[in-house]
Amino acid sequence: MAKKKPEFKIQELKKLTRVELTPQQQELWQNTTTAFLWHCPAFSHIFYNILNKVGSQYEAVFTHDIPVAATDSKAIAFNPKTYFKYNLFQRVFIFCHEVMHCMLNHNIMALVFLRAGHVAYDDGVKLPYNHKVMGWANDFVINDILVNAKHGKLPDDGLWDKQIGTWQDACVDVYRKLYQQLKQRGQLPEPGTFYVLGEGQTPGPGNKNGFDELLMPGTIEEKDPTTAAMERNDAEWQTVIETAHQVAKLQGKMPRELEYLFTEAIEPKVPWAEHVQTTIARTLGSDGYNWRRPDRRLIIRDIYAPGRTGHAAKLIVVGSDTSGSVLPPTLNMFFSELSGIFTELKPAQLVIMWCDAHVHDVDWCDDPQDLETIRRRGVKGRGGTDFRPVFDMIDELGLTPDALIYLTDGYGDFPDVEPAFPVIWGSIGLGADGFPFGDVVMVPQQVQT
Repeated sequence: MAKKKPEFKIQELKKLTRVELTPQQQELWQNTTTAFLWHCPAFSHIFYNILNKVGSQYEAVFTHDIPVAATDSKAIAFNPKTYFKYNLFQRVFIFCHEVMHCMLNHNIMALVFLRAGHVAYDDGVKLPYNHKVMGWANDFVINDILVNAKHGKLPDDGLWDKQIGTWQDACVDVYRKLYQQLKQRGQLPEPGTFYVLGEGQTPGPGNKNGFDELLMPGTIEEKDPTTAAMERNDAEWQTVIETAHQVAKLQGKMPRELEYLFTEAIEPKVPWAEHVQTTIARTLGSDGYNWRRPDRRLIIRDIYAPGRTGHAAKLIVVGSDTSGSVLPPTLNMFFSELSGIFTELKPAQLVIMWCDAHVHDVDWCDDPQDLETIRRRGVKGRGGTDFRPVFDMIDELGLTPDALIYLTDGYGDFPDVEPAFPVIWGSIGLGADGFPFGDVVMVPQQVQT
């Protein structure tokens, strides 16, 4: 059974046209950045250290092609005709709001949902994806954080209602509440896609639909959205965010809402490898887990980190996609995580199969040191993708694994029949949906350097 790249439509965006600020607007912008730096040290640190790289003399991008404000996850843009109609502290609020979209990875999350076509929840519910509703859900959470933290002043057109979403809520949970309420009232907006530049929406204060738009990743820098999304460096973001946290604490400007944001919603509590470990333990019959600790880095939905019960595996088979879509840095990261899995799960044996359209090598590992030997030797591949040879090789060798872990982007040919053993897909692609069987764990892609 072939899993094809998903069919999805993103309307082509006009090229964003940058504009120069007038002398009066330059003065207003200078006032804005000064207040932003003084009152919002955490967000200003993030902006100037990771977002302020768009080749603009103003640090942000100014254009008339958006209503008021927008971000594409890497850069922030404002419409000077409308943005400067807000007062100083409203402008600061909007500035922080855009930075938070980037911190929380909302643009890439939206791209994932758009490709999947729905938002999935742990209880099995799947809601159709509506980009406008998700944007509102994001805004309710972000705005409540900023209002309570007293970072600027909420504009009149900002979305804020504690009955809908608060600083302690996950955006996907607010989406569920909003979607169901709007559907019941017959008020769901058209599903749409990402905001199309210049599509004629009425900009400016008072539009009652929020003041910003989530653009596709790469829009402002004129990059392909998939490429831009894959270029996001999680390690770099984490370093900047951790430093921003400390900067704000040292200045005494870390209210509880921001403390929660930095310590609970941003900092990763559970790396993907630990979720692989707990998923394996769960499939092996462990029942001593507490599934209530959320990992916000897993984009599609909250994943929970349980306590371990000490169950060990006898045989784990690992399939590693060595096709052209899996970058060498990701394979290097995978070697490190395999060592952790070896240490934590203590399997009697680990068998690794390196496969693109064919299985090129089968490595039998009895000790974590064997992984370093394989790393130095290198792996073969870089061709097309077919998952079936790994399953065929397992049958050919007469193996009965406790679990198969397969690192892949998910685009290839799957077996027609689900195997008798558990399968865990470590998905490095942007889509976590569409695997015909098994558990799916989102794996952060590593950037080629």
